[in-house]
Formats: sequence, C-alpha cells, structure tokens
Amino acid sequence: MVGGCSKPKKSDTGLRIAECVVLYTLSFIKSFFQMSSIKKLTPLHTLLVCLLLFSACSTKQEEKKAPATTTNQLINLTITTPAGEQISLRNLQGKNMFIFFNADCDHCQREATEIHDHLESFKDYSLYFISADSPADQQKFAKDYNLDGEANVFFGRTEPMFIYQTVGSIPTPSLYIYNEERRLVKQFNGETPIAEVIRVL
Repeated sequence: MVGGCSKPKKSDTGLRIAECVVLYTLSFIKSFFQMSSIKKLTPLHTLLVCLLLFSACSTKQEEKKAPATTTNQLINLTITTPAGEQISLRNLQGKNMFIFFNADCDHCQREATEIHDHLESFKDYSLYFISADSPADQQKFAKDYNLDGEANVFFGRTEPMFIYQTVGSIPTPSLYIYNEERRLVKQFNGETPIAEVIRVL
C-alpha cells in the first residue's frame, strides 16, 4: 500500500506503528524540500521537520523489549525449626528440595532412609523436611534416620492448614525439587524410588 499502512497484526503492532511514522515522516520531508526549492523556508517549517524526525526516532527506540523477569516458584510457606527459628521457603537461595512427611508414616521412614543412604547425590541441595509433627517428634525422626547433624538437612514444622492452603491435599511423603533459579524442576507425590529422584537433580 503506497503512502499508507496496512492493518497491523497483534504480534507486530508496535513495529508497524514505527514503520508508519517513519514512512509519513519521509513523505513529509520529501514534500518539504520540494517546497523549499520554490519559496524561502520559515523557522516554523524547520521546527516542524525537527519535531517529526525526533518523533520517528523515539518511536523506534520504544521497540526495545523489556528484560525478562525470573518467576519465583518456591512454595510460599514459613516453617519453624525445632530450635525456634523461622524460615521463609519463598526466600531461600540455591537449589532446594522440600520433603513433606509424617513422622509415623512408614513410607516417609523408608524415603528418609533412602535419602540418607544417598546423601552424596544431594550435596548441592538444601533438604527441608516439613511436617506438622511436634519439634520433639521431628528431632526423634531425624535421629532415628541418621539425618541429624547433616549440614544440608533441615527440619521445620507448620500447621496442616497452611500446608493445605499452599500445596493442597498431598500424600506423604511428597518431594518438591527446585533449581537455583527458584523454578520447580519436579515434584513426586507418594513414596518414590530414590533412583527416580536422583535422575532429575
């Protein structure tokens, strides 16, 4: 279409607008210089050309894409350690794995045993065991399955209501694995062979 613009598509609306502005600007400048050969230019004409050129340049600069933002997919939940420290899971850094468990659950006990036996595979991760059990029961669980004293293993409790509000109704154990960009890599609901868990680390 000569001297005009076709209807823009949604995907390139901004680009088409910039093209239209440039096209009309060039058309005006052409007419302007043709006119200048006939009569003397006035300051008003000169100012108008400068404004149009500035508008065309500004429109094109606006086409730069905004930088992408990283989505934080960490669970928005606060837990309390047996020592009384509060930890916001949402604000954690690095690679993390959340293990929702119940101290009396035999599936959780077997999963904890497997995790302990393969701790070397989890050395780059912080492991958070989360339940509604009392601090005393959590400490006993950690001791029974040789997880107490491990530098990258933490225990924390929260109310069942908050777990339900955050992740819904889930079986125990349930594992949530996150990378260092705070994105969910994989979740496992129910007792899972440790080889499957290690495969996605």
